Amino acid sequence: MKKAFTLLEFTFSCVIFALLFVLISKTLKENYHFNLKISESHQMLLDLNQALLNTEKILSKCLKIQISPNALTCLLRDEENILDLDSNYKAYLMNSTLTLDNNTSLYSPKSQFLKILQNRKDLFKDDEKRLYVLVQDEVKTLQILSDKNVKADFVGIFLPLEARLDLILKNTKIEYELRPKFHNDSLKQSGILAQNVSVFEFQNRAGNLILKICMQKGTFNQCLQKRLYL
Repeated sequence: MKKAFTLLEFTFSCVIFALLFVLISKTLKENYHFNLKISESHQMLLDLNQALLNTEKILSKCLKIQISPNALTCLLRDEENILDLDSNYKAYLMNSTLTLDNNTSLYSPKSQFLKILQNRKDLFKDDEKRLYVLVQDEVKTLQILSDKNVKADFVGIFLPLEARLDLILKNTKIEYELRPKFHNDSLKQSGILAQNVSVFEFQNRAGNLILKICMQKGTFNQCLQKRLYL
């Protein structure tokens, strides 16, 4: 009788432990999935914010912006090549030439055009001895004759350019394309700026450019928008 009672007691204990295990495991599983969803939501928000900031930083260098519903095209200013530091760590203009006489070469003593050419070669594998500039809303070229001499077929103020930029939403990805040749794809570079994007649009509201980006992953969908000061 004692053994039968002990066996019955053991059986009840196993049943109770099994019920407790089911209840505890279910609670732990629910907590795990809940925390996982919160983590994924926070990560998406971080990715979304990063995509917005990166896009804004890139667009801060844009000139002649053209907007379509899910894309943007612009010309990137060459800001890195405008200033340099001398031996005393003082900033000066690398490209100090602002006006050119038509069809003549111009001597620019404070410029370092060969260094600018080397920068383009490092960035884009561009071996041509010319720079691209914006003159009265047109992209033109400067022929580099030496470190301090240039030649051009235009007159007027110009801005140094880096490349043509295209941002577009394709297959839930914000893709970028850089064209350092501006009018052809010979040295085109491309890549992905953000993924899991469901909305990438620009809106012009009362003269203000608004950028809106939405991301979706599984059941999560979040959006952010920002006014751009360009």
